[in-house]
Amino acid sequence: MLKVFRVFIATVFILAISALCLDFTQAASSYVGWSKSWQFVPAFLSLNIAMMIGLVLLTVLFGRVYCSTICPLGVLQDVLIRLTRNRKKRPFKYTPPPKWLLLLKYGFALCFAISLIVGISLVTGLLEPFSAFGRILSQIFSPLYLYINNILANYAEKHDSFSFYHKDLLINSLSVLVVTVLNLIFIVVLVWRKGRLYCNVFCPVGTVL
Repeated sequence: MLKVFRVFIATVFILAISALCLDFTQAASSYVGWSKSWQFVPAFLSLNIAMMIGLVLLTVLFGRVYCSTICPLGVLQDVLIRLTRNRKKRPFKYTPPPKWLLLLKYGFALCFAISLIVGISLVTGLLEPFSAFGRILSQIFSPLYLYINNILANYAEKHDSFSFYHKDLLINSLSVLVVTVLNLIFIVVLVWRKGRLYCNVFCPVGTVL
């Protein structure tokens, strides 16, 4: 029963945040804008003390529920695990992390903290899970979403309907697109080989929690 509830909440969050990232009309923010305030780093940056205390208490009482339920990148990894791995044939096994992996883990968290303080957005954007998920959607899946929208807009115009309207397909930066694709490939490979290793080593929020 608890698993069903967790999966339901995770589905709500990933769909809500996906709508925020993909909806070019900004209409979704009126309905699901609350989902962003639940994200750890945005709550911290906006000085949402009540939300920060709530997320810390949630972690203390129930473990890293945030990573598997509220964080969209964590939920995405769970989905990828289901799609890319047969748990019966290749079950995950716990092994104590070696010292070098722990050093890497806290090194990434320290690097993120320093970048956040001095304002190096490139590093924080790559490591912060909410930003990483949003960039994956906006750079990779948003063009496909807009392409489908424009097809529907063409169909609607032929029938004198204005339910949809055209939106230009633009790639703001080829370098950002390449980095985003490489980031997604990196996450998929980690998920396929090692499960939630990204959350356990590279994600600063996972380390803090």
